[in-house]
Amino acid sequence: MDCLVESGVTRESLNYELRHTGLFFPIDPGANATIGGMVATNASGTTTLRYGSMRQNVLGLEFVTIEGKRVKSGSRARKTSAGYDLRGLMIGSEGTLGLLTKIRLKLHPMAENISVAVCSFDSIKDAIDLVTSVSLCGIQLAKMELIDALSMKCINKFAKLDMLVKDTIFLEFHGSKNSINEQMKIVTNLVEEYEGQKLETAVNKEDRNQLWKARHSTFWSQKAAMPGKDVLVTDVAVPVDQLSDIIIKTKDKLTSEKIFAPCVGHVGDGNFHFSVFHNLSNEEERKKIDDFSDFLVQEALKLQGTCTGEHGIGLGKIKYLIQEFNEETIEVMKSIKHVFDPNNLLNPGKIVNSKYM
Repeated sequence: MDCLVESGVTRESLNYELRHTGLFFPIDPGANATIGGMVATNASGTTTLRYGSMRQNVLGLEFVTIEGKRVKSGSRARKTSAGYDLRGLMIGSEGTLGLLTKIRLKLHPMAENISVAVCSFDSIKDAIDLVTSVSLCGIQLAKMELIDALSMKCINKFAKLDMLVKDTIFLEFHGSKNSINEQMKIVTNLVEEYEGQKLETAVNKEDRNQLWKARHSTFWSQKAAMPGKDVLVTDVAVPVDQLSDIIIKTKDKLTSEKIFAPCVGHVGDGNFHFSVFHNLSNEEERKKIDDFSDFLVQEALKLQGTCTGEHGIGLGKIKYLIQEFNEETIEVMKSIKHVFDPNNLLNPGKIVNSKYM
């Protein structure tokens, strides 16, 4: 139920190697990323709702410090109380503390059965209320994704589909046939309660892939709708009970500012993305987009959310860390960075930077 890999192994090659074992590695950030990169960014994606992010799926790791010391943390055991959790410190460190060399990953059994359901709604609020109600019913979904009406319009044209141009929720169930059938009955009743339309379900692989085709082509369909434009993909996350309010408020802001920005989201865990299209060479337009991005982060922080759900801090969001935490927290982060990398050689300037402190 676990495996040891070097950091350059890619997600897809790992699952190809595991294909005959009945096990798989579930974290899917939407690209054939390396496992080392996924650890460094605490990657997540559409399956996070059921399987967690990288933080929940790394049992142990080895990294090399800037001084050349090999440091090991974690083990094959499923829990430990042995000293400081250097494993957890390296996950999400964005390459600023050391070089990952080996990673021990938790593996999961391949689902016995998989079923997909897609339904559309007249309003974002109804769509997200369905998400909240499904969660409150204790249904453990594998995936729960939102695609807004604007994105659906782009997708239909790009992927040559004929889906309703409405706010749409994609759900995926994993488990036994009986458990999936029971969960589907509950979800069907909830869809009716929130006036969902055109509930489609799929069980066999070809039909499931056809339904997920819309979700997986979202970004490229958005790009195709705005040829020649630059795009900023925002990435905040809020408590799920605040999700509909912030998305509605943000859409009102976009309308008033006349900004084209379709929305998708991993709504089961409160993370969503607006793809904001603009022209970088236009200074006025660029400032408008920067102001919008700042507005969205500030709204998320007001709701006790985070400035980044999965994309990371990097260079662009350093200034928000002190708002999300406090000065003392940042000082501790800077102290850790100095201990691990006193000469500031590993991804210098990322995550913590004296310019913003």
